[in-house]
Amino acid sequence: MDKFVVYKCCKIAFFVADSMQFITTRDGQAFFSAKEVAFNGLGLGGGLYLPRHFPNVYAAGMAEETLPDLGYKIASQFLGESDALRLVCESAFNFPIEVVEVGGMPVAELFHGPTLAFKDFGARFLSFLFGQIFREKVLVVTATSGDTGGAVASAFASNADARVVVLYPRQGVTAFQERQIGSNGPTVLALAVDGSFDDCQALAKEWINTRPNFGGYQTISANSINFFRLLPQAIYAAWLSLKLHKVGALLDFIIPSGNYGDLTGALMAKAMGFPIGRLVAASNANNAYQQYYLSGQVQGQIAKRTYSNAMDVGVPNNLPRLLHLAAELGLAKDEIPALSFSDSETLECMQRVFALHNYVLDPHTAVGYLAAELYDGYAAGRNRVLLATAHPIKFK
Repeated sequence: MDKFVVYKCCKIAFFVADSMQFITTRDGQAFFSAKEVAFNGLGLGGGLYLPRHFPNVYAAGMAEETLPDLGYKIASQFLGESDALRLVCESAFNFPIEVVEVGGMPVAELFHGPTLAFKDFGARFLSFLFGQIFREKVLVVTATSGDTGGAVASAFASNADARVVVLYPRQGVTAFQERQIGSNGPTVLALAVDGSFDDCQALAKEWINTRPNFGGYQTISANSINFFRLLPQAIYAAWLSLKLHKVGALLDFIIPSGNYGDLTGALMAKAMGFPIGRLVAASNANNAYQQYYLSGQVQGQIAKRTYSNAMDVGVPNNLPRLLHLAAELGLAKDEIPALSFSDSETLECMQRVFALHNYVLDPHTAVGYLAAELYDGYAAGRNRVLLATAHPIKFK
């Protein structure tokens, strides 16, 4: 019998730690509990939640930790220690991360979960967190530019106390992604929106803010504005930093970036003491962070449609959280450099890498691969890894 079924039958009580306090990016004086953060998603005034202080989790000798074990060590800092949380981590992180060499570049394949995208880590963790720990009826309202919708729909479809609404841009996702979003049964409602991901995101935020309780269900967000959807992205960044660590060399991350969840997650792992160096933000034509990097000002854009559609975000959710955390850590701009690439460059990269190395990149990872090549040009010899975010079959 599945361990979660055994746990559910036993109805073991769970205590959420009160010791961890959270603030928002817009108010450092008001403090919130972990449960408030999980249910609210957004703070008052639209701020994004962050811990008041990040705990130092990294310790020597952690290199042999499994992903579920490391996940538990990190998550328990924010949610308290319990057998229930250990089971959440074992169930959420029960598929592998494969690291392969492509033309001398270590590539971390994060897409071996049930919906073939890195979003499975966060979506499954959040679903088990609500289904097995908080145990309240929830209406999950989420916007997607492609992969989040399928991952959230799949993760929450088996949760009897959850209903899901997924908002996605009509003609802005692939046929494969649309089928994933809309084929999870009667508890998931998929709505195509005539607009961009940013329009979907605005609708989702409006719903969450104005309908906190709907039909007896507590409304929550499963986008990475929710800290506990984001936390697993810090967990696998920390795990990779341990597995690929070299003596005297921090691990640099080259990260395909749209909503900046992976970038922020890696920064959170760095804040917890893990051996992480520079973070390279690789974007398509939707390059809000690069614009900030060049001008020093946050400028919203109208999202442009590209082949790397999951990164078609004009107003990234996590940018305020990223900038807030970078400032708290005292990081200089060159520690989070930004690069962007066109569709034509992306297709050329996919063709070239397949011809040379017999490896198929999805278009998002291709954007990252281009950034990795440029990065190697001016940072030769540094220890680094490229995050591969989705299986290429999703983008036929």
